Amino acid sequence: MATPIVPLIMPRTGPKLLFTPYNYMAMTEPLRRGGYDPVIIDARLENPRIRLQELAAKGPLGGIGLTSMMGPQLSYGLEVSTYAKKNFPDVPVVWGGILPTELPELTLRHPDIDAVVLVWGEEVFP
Repeated sequence: MATPIVPLIMPRTGPKLLFTPYNYMAMTEPLRRGGYDPVIIDARLENPRIRLQELAAKGPLGGIGLTSMMGPQLSYGLEVSTYAKKNFPDVPVVWGGILPTELPELTLRHPDIDAVVLVWGEEVFP
């Protein structure tokens, strides 16, 4: 059986705001130890819809992770979550970051978000 791929999607953050997604980099090794193949998709640099389709063609998706804070990243993250649930309805969409940590119940009210990770996700998400 193929190793489940876990796309970790860094949503766009607005115009010209670019920084290294250290939070996702920190999660790759725990995911590997958990039997998953993590892939970071930086939506500031590539189209996450196209990349998700490419990854799904390679093997099963074990979950889709996103991070969010208030501001433009929130609306971009919701766009990606909606796309993911429409095209991969059986794949859980999991949100982490400051928004779901501070407002977990509100975050989970969105129909395209299946679960939230509170505080640090490196050990919890896998």
